[in-house]
Amino acid sequence: MSEKDANKLLQEAQAALDVGDKRQAIELLKQAVEINPELLPAWQALAPILENKDEKRIALTTILRLDPGNEYAQSELLVTEKSGTAGAAEDEIVPGITRREARLVGIGLTVFTLVVCGAVFLITSTINGQRAETQRQVAQAIANDTATQEAALVNQTATAVELTEEATVMAATLFAQSSPTATASPTRSRAELPTPIPPTATPTPVALRVLGEAPNYLVGRIFAWGGVNPATDDFQTLRIYPAGGNGTFNEFRSELSQAPVADNSSNQVFYLKYRRENEWELASINPNDANSQAIGVTLRLPEGGSIINPLSPSVSADGSKVALVALNLQANRKLVYLLDVATNQVTVLTPPDGDYTSVAIAPDGSKIAAVRNDGTATDIVLIDVLDATNNYPRTPLTTDANGVVEETLDFAADGATIVFAGTANGNTDLYILRLSGTTAAGIDQLTTATLANREIYPVFSPDGRYIVYAANPSGVSDLNPDGVMNLFIFELGTGNTYQLTGESDPVFPGSWSN
Repeated sequence: MSEKDANKLLQEAQAALDVGDKRQAIELLKQAVEINPELLPAWQALAPILENKDEKRIALTTILRLDPGNEYAQSELLVTEKSGTAGAAEDEIVPGITRREARLVGIGLTVFTLVVCGAVFLITSTINGQRAETQRQVAQAIANDTATQEAALVNQTATAVELTEEATVMAATLFAQSSPTATASPTRSRAELPTPIPPTATPTPVALRVLGEAPNYLVGRIFAWGGVNPATDDFQTLRIYPAGGNGTFNEFRSELSQAPVADNSSNQVFYLKYRRENEWELASINPNDANSQAIGVTLRLPEGGSIINPLSPSVSADGSKVALVALNLQANRKLVYLLDVATNQVTVLTPPDGDYTSVAIAPDGSKIAAVRNDGTATDIVLIDVLDATNNYPRTPLTTDANGVVEETLDFAADGATIVFAGTANGNTDLYILRLSGTTAAGIDQLTTATLANREIYPVFSPDGRYIVYAANPSGVSDLNPDGVMNLFIFELGTGNTYQLTGESDPVFPGSWSN
């Protein structure tokens, strides 16, 4: 089967996860890594949903081989190892050797195979006899499942350490023993995880371009997230695109993340860092420092209470304030919060009168535009951050009773212009909202469905003359009949639209800074 088949299986696994069919997703993902053991997104999707500890350990160690700096795999591998240690005492299959140790021998042999990079030893007739005897004893040990036969298996494992081909056979056999549906045959079925093999060449991605490239005179850097992760549509890897480039990017965080937002100098980036299923946190990093480590941001509420799973971070121009939405556990509502970066103190700005889904802070930090759903309609409100005395008053900016359902939004450098994505009649387009003080002075539609039926995550350039956004042009590929989200740039002065990226995997913008 081809690489295309593996990617198709990834998509089918994502569909299964979307409807809660974890068992089917696991089967599909195992088939995907059977076809392409070097498909990192498949391993990343598989690891969080595996329940068998030995299978999970293999998935995590494979992720670390493909991506040595992957923080999720590092932390989860520690948790998995500790969990295995804290469990009930394991039976010894021979004095001093437990079942777990035997399994670890198999895993160690697999690692040994990777280190020698597939070097093939000349097998003499004597070694062939040893191999045949080993395979016979392995099959007998699995079929009868007795302590005596397992001891013979361990003895044969020790003999096979010097044989690369023996190591692979033993690792596959021990993996099969850890599965509750193990059979007497050491042959791997399509539903089992394959033994990791040395990396192969990465296939060239298919370019999807429908418009001309962005002009090379555009300045600044666009922080985005993109790629494929079958476990979730929302978290990918973090990237930096030169605004005037040809779509090439630098990946500055390989962990699963989303929504990177930078201050005006690009010295600090805040983003949402995936921890595990249904759990993520706010983190920050200096993208200009190769040695900088990601730091989790503690969200402290002076009045008490707990908030989790932040959304839609937006940073002021000087980097001193971050506006965000987070789930308030006591109110069971998504409310708007303001983070003081210097102190990590968080202030709640909205009462539990609805759920807020997206926010944008003005460059000077004086006001926040927020999308609120009050249970009947979704609209934009403007929050006065400076008026704590009156509990941060809110002014409605749109009141169209869902004529347009507002989504993500961003402030221009002048603090008086807002761009937002809104859905009407099945299409999501971009709109400009102009402010006069704290009230709306007018709304104009910027884009229509002629290019794409969904245009989202609009972000202003530092000078306010351009907007970068994600769109899905339809019919651009037989493999992607609904289009793939790529980055486009709209020029306000001329109405021209350019295409920054032409990738076969989705990509979304978070911010545009100098």
